[in-house]
Amino acid sequence: MIFIDNHAGDALLLGEERLSYATLLQRIGYCSQLIGQVEKVAIFASNSPAWVAAFYGGWQADAICVPIDFMAVADEVLYILEDCRPEVLFYDETTAQVLEEAVASLSYRPQLLDLGKLDWPAGPGKAVPLEVKELDKVAAIIYTSGTTGSPKGVMLSYDNILANVEAVRDAGYFQAGMVVLLLLPLHHIFPLMGSMVAPLFVGGSCAMVPSLAAEEIMATLQRHQVTMIIGVPRFYDLLMRSIMAKIQASFAARLLFALCAALRWPWLSRLLFKAVHEKFGGHIDYLICGGAKLDLATSRGYQALGFTICEGYGMSEAAPMITFPRLGKVRLGSAGQELAPETVKIVDGEVLARGRNIMQGYYKRPEETAEVLKDGWLHTGDEGYLDKDGFLYITGRKKEIIVLPSGKN
Repeated sequence: MIFIDNHAGDALLLGEERLSYATLLQRIGYCSQLIGQVEKVAIFASNSPAWVAAFYGGWQADAICVPIDFMAVADEVLYILEDCRPEVLFYDETTAQVLEEAVASLSYRPQLLDLGKLDWPAGPGKAVPLEVKELDKVAAIIYTSGTTGSPKGVMLSYDNILANVEAVRDAGYFQAGMVVLLLLPLHHIFPLMGSMVAPLFVGGSCAMVPSLAAEEIMATLQRHQVTMIIGVPRFYDLLMRSIMAKIQASFAARLLFALCAALRWPWLSRLLFKAVHEKFGGHIDYLICGGAKLDLATSRGYQALGFTICEGYGMSEAAPMITFPRLGKVRLGSAGQELAPETVKIVDGEVLARGRNIMQGYYKRPEETAEVLKDGWLHTGDEGYLDKDGFLYITGRKKEIIVLPSGKN
């Protein structure tokens, strides 16, 4: 299976910098040579074109990639390195100091490579497509946040990842020529898949932001004519508050917003709020939200403005999607329908999932794997229900239920 082909056009966009697919593939090949024959490669760095090349360089070297949160403290980095012991570790100037502290206590010595000092190949060279032959092999280990104990390494195979990519491609979300905003940190599986792997798989472009400053984000949306934004609820909530503050300041704007919210005619909303769409670059097809439940009022706000906002549900253990809405079948408040037929069910109020997308297990944790993978079903720990049309609604977290002495939940 070819994960990145030598497509025409640009793969990565960052400010004025544009990396073609040919250049990216050359850099991937260069990183692969640096890595050599090892079992695991870790990447502890902030988002950059070099981060992307290093990750795929690991795949081309037939190594397992381990992305590490670039905001992690030394103890957290040390734990992950000791747990999975990658032989090669890429870092950058934003993580150098923390890494130095972590490595000082490390029981072994990985090869350290500074992404900012790599000697990238210059000029035209051979652009070899990135092909993976063993789809059942572990492709990445994604560490959970560790909010309920020590972080666990979620082992995802190439096929787990491919199940997600093929689903969103076949549904029509991802296609050649699209431009996705790469905003969120790539150590999370949601942006890793939606903002990097899926768009590069289909021949789209990833527009990276120089910083998280609002003006930089808006400039990126406009400069690169972004067609899809991948974000989390907090991002969309903050944007909506900013937009609504300006609408509320004008009596006419308030009336038009109320009219659009009542009529739900996207063409009229886009016409009346053309200025808002132009602020987003004027080319947005979809706003994609994941990571947590989006406030219903925020969803309705974007709908009233003429945007198509789509909310899915998943977790790292599902690489990450379990459900997502199909085009033309978005129901606000719902996380959409199952990734594939007969892969989601509700048992005692808990959401269970199975299928090609479900992880191979937690790294070196067979007992904890057995706790969540039972008879082929992933027990998510989330509570929800399916309506008569198969749309999933998440209502809470099972582990957050308090049982009173009376037995009442």
